[in-house]
Amino acid sequence: MHPAQPAHQALPTQPDHQPTGSVLVIGACNTDIVASTHEPLRSGDSVPGHVALRPGGVARNVAHNLAALHLRTQLLSVVGDDWLGQLLLLACQQAHIDTTGVHTVAGVASASYVTVHDATGDTAAAINAMDALAHMTPTWLQRNAAQLSQASALVVDCNLAQDSLAWLCNNYAHLPIFVDGVSTTKVRRLIGLEANIHTLKINALEAGVLCAQSCETPAQAKQCAQVLHAVGCPRVLISLGAQGFTWSTADAHPDTQAYWIQPALIGATSAHNDVGTSHSTQVNTTGAGDALLSGLVYGFMHQLDTQQTLHIANACAAITLQSTHANNPQLSRAWVHTIASTQPTPAYL
Repeated sequence: MHPAQPAHQALPTQPDHQPTGSVLVIGACNTDIVASTHEPLRSGDSVPGHVALRPGGVARNVAHNLAALHLRTQLLSVVGDDWLGQLLLLACQQAHIDTTGVHTVAGVASASYVTVHDATGDTAAAINAMDALAHMTPTWLQRNAAQLSQASALVVDCNLAQDSLAWLCNNYAHLPIFVDGVSTTKVRRLIGLEANIHTLKINALEAGVLCAQSCETPAQAKQCAQVLHAVGCPRVLISLGAQGFTWSTADAHPDTQAYWIQPALIGATSAHNDVGTSHSTQVNTTGAGDALLSGLVYGFMHQLDTQQTLHIANACAAITLQSTHANNPQLSRAWVHTIASTQPTPAYL
């Protein structure tokens, strides 16, 4: 760690102003089918457990969090004309997400994601069926140009096809674009687009793929961030699960370029999720990475300084780990600011 510690400005319990702009979140809106067990998993055999059907999708989860934090939030996505699509639309509306941009596609099955959680609450296996999102082509996006141009910030997940990501990044580079890498397979779609991204949030595995090097320690995460800066990406968050996460900005002095953020002091540790916490027992890791990104967007929209924003992001993820849902129903501005205000000052890497 660098010996110098950055000064930290205390966070208010509630923000003193409400942003006038809106956030448009673009990407997956799907059903999560979550199977969990308290028994050791056995290959080729069944074990007793629980199965739950819930609204999910990276973009939808982020939109849900932002709406819960009282930001004006719109979702741009597609659902099928099936009962799952109807449930997804209802869930979005109940979460106060503007669904004007969620289009129903006839004859298409709504996207779904099946995940199996082991006895620790971590994801042991997962399958995604996202064929419906193939309808979000550049031509389809262009038909939604009015909503795109009216947004103050865009949040995009890599469930979009590469040509659609390129269309967004090339045509709306004048807007702040926050991007979630989603997976090691889908994050490759960002190669060549890094310079048009405002903020990139990825985990260690995704960083390893993008940078073609190991990303298992804070020092290696800093090196990966520097690789991404070299190809034009100005702001990078790389999560190392239970270890915490690295935040790096390209325009800072090398000695103060990267922060290392320890996990928030509620919840338990997770070796495989996008963010980890300590103390108590985590309930579910699904959605914590989406909450981390939500906190970054919240900080940007409220014009918080870097450290305040990172504390907010950490708090959003920690709170999400306490719920069986991908979005904690109890998430609120007051709780987020309370948790964020108790966190130690980030250290320089």
